Amino acid sequence: MSGFWFKGKLSLLVSAFYLLSSAAGAAHAQKVVATIPVLFASDVTVNPLTGLGYVPAGNGVDIIDEKKNASVGFIAIDSSYGAEEAAINPFTNRLYVSTSQALYVVNTVTNKVIARVNVPAVGVAVNVVTDKIYVSDFNSSVYVVDGHNNDIHKQISLSGGVENLAVNPVTNRVYVAEETFPGTVEVIDGKNDKVMASITDGGALTFNVGIDTIHDIIYTADQLGTVSVINGATDKLTATIQVGGQPADVSVDPLHQRVYVANSGLNAVQVINGVKNTLIDSIPVGNGPDYSDIDILRELLYVVNSQDGTVTAINTK
Repeated sequence: MSGFWFKGKLSLLVSAFYLLSSAAGAAHAQKVVATIPVLFASDVTVNPLTGLGYVPAGNGVDIIDEKKNASVGFIAIDSSYGAEEAAINPFTNRLYVSTSQALYVVNTVTNKVIARVNVPAVGVAVNVVTDKIYVSDFNSSVYVVDGHNNDIHKQISLSGGVENLAVNPVTNRVYVAEETFPGTVEVIDGKNDKVMASITDGGALTFNVGIDTIHDIIYTADQLGTVSVINGATDKLTATIQVGGQPADVSVDPLHQRVYVANSGLNAVQVINGVKNTLIDSIPVGNGPDYSDIDILRELLYVVNSQDGTVTAINTK
């Protein structure tokens, strides 16, 4: 029952993206539209249904209003360790915030913590269709949490150190970046939560993963200056793009097939044409951009600059 509900909601959301994208006027130059002070910012996730962004910062989460591009609130997390990363399920209004002690569950209607899951959490990603939360522990495990009851469903053991991961809810697969030589991406089948493939990408020290959910293409940020492109249907490397610097995160606009690379080594966001796999632009941001998220409904990209305590908002039209 709930599975069909999620699939219906997901289809409506994607349809809305297409309609609004088609109705948009002439394209504008991609540019920085705001710089938002957020002390100790470490990550960002956006809810396209509400137009709110959530930035783990210190012992809590800053709330950003996308209309104002300003901080409008703060959610306290009762943890002696700082909030690290976050992911949201916009259909359940649940925000998941990782700390090295635990995963915290926040009701974004009340902005209150409603549960604590006792796992050593670093990276976190949500499958909005199955309502499963995948949590990495920086060592060699991925925990699967049931979003209905916040119970630990399974622990998946991997071979290398894992920090960041991403979910494709359309194919029900989870992609886990392993910081190894050469770079590796582990693929988890969400049906049984078992590793189904291990892909050697085109770089090294694979740090983060971004997914084009419409075209089933996976992009990895490899810290030694490359972005790898993987075909999600075949689990095969199809291209390696040299970007230089130290790529840290990848956000994807599947409607326009644009890939945005937060490059902490260049203090810039690089733009890749996802059709041609070519670098087409570089947008200067703050110091040490390392995490990002895109609201493709409002065509805004948010980038955390960890070295100067700011979040940069970029118009992606």
